[in-house]
Amino acid sequence: MEIALSTVLYTWKAPLETAIAKAKRFGYDGVEIRASKPDAWPRDLKKPGRVHIKELLERHSLRAVSLTPDWADINLASSNPSMREESLRQVKEAIELAADLEAKYFTILPGRWRNLASPPLERAKSLSLESLNECVSFAEKIDVVLCLEGAVGQILEKEQDLIDAVEKIGSKHFRVAADTSHAFPLRAPISDYFRKLKRYIEIVHLADHDGIRRLPLGNGKIDFAEVFKVIEEIDYRGPFVIEVWNPRDPDLAAREGKAFVDNYLLPH
Repeated sequence: MEIALSTVLYTWKAPLETAIAKAKRFGYDGVEIRASKPDAWPRDLKKPGRVHIKELLERHSLRAVSLTPDWADINLASSNPSMREESLRQVKEAIELAADLEAKYFTILPGRWRNLASPPLERAKSLSLESLNECVSFAEKIDVVLCLEGAVGQILEKEQDLIDAVEKIGSKHFRVAADTSHAFPLRAPISDYFRKLKRYIEIVHLADHDGIRRLPLGNGKIDFAEVFKVIEEIDYRGPFVIEVWNPRDPDLAAREGKAFVDNYLLPH
C-alpha cells in the first residue's frame, strides 16, 4: 500500500522542500502537495520551478500522489459569477500543475452553500455540478483523476451526494476521495460510509476527529480498527494520504501517523 503525507501539515511552518525531506525521513512513499501559497502556487511556478519540484521528489525517491489547492476562498458553487470564474481558474491551474508533477490524482471540493442570502439549494447544487463538469473536462485532456470530497459545510456532504455527482458527470476521470475526518462528523458509521462508496473510491484521506476538529491519528474518537477492517473488506488497493493537523508539532504528527498506519497495514 502506498502511504503519502499531505504537506498541509507544514503549511506556514516550513517550505515545501523541507516537507518533502521530512516525508522521506519518516518513511512515506509520496506526498499530497498543497497547490497554493506559500507551498506551490501555480501562478508563481514557471517551468523551472516545476522541474525543480519534480527533481526534488526524484532525489528523495518520492512520488507526487495528488495535489489540492487551498479551499478556504475557492468556491465552485458561488452564485457570484466573478468569484466562481476565479475559483474555476485557480482549480484548473492547480490541476495543470498536478499533471506537470505527474500526480495521478487531484482532490476537489464541490463548493459551499451556507452563507447569508445563498441561492436555493438546488440552484447552488446546479452551479457546483456545472463547475465540476468543467473541471473534469479539463482534467480528462491532461489525464488527471479528480477525486471529490464531501465535508460538513460543503454543498455535497454525504455518500449519496458524492455518488450522484460522479454518476451524473460519468467520467473515469471523476471519482471519490474518502476522508475519515469528513465521514465522522456526519454521524454515519464509518464502515457504512466506506461500504456505500466502495465502487467509487480512488484515494483515502486519513485523519482523526473528536467531533469538532481534525486531529493527528490516534488522538480522536475514530475507531480505526473498524476503518481498516472495512477497507480490507471492500478490497481497496489505492493510496492512503495522511492529512492531519498539528501546528504545535508537525514532525510528531507525521512520524506517529506513519507508524499508526503501518500498524494496521503491515503484516505482523
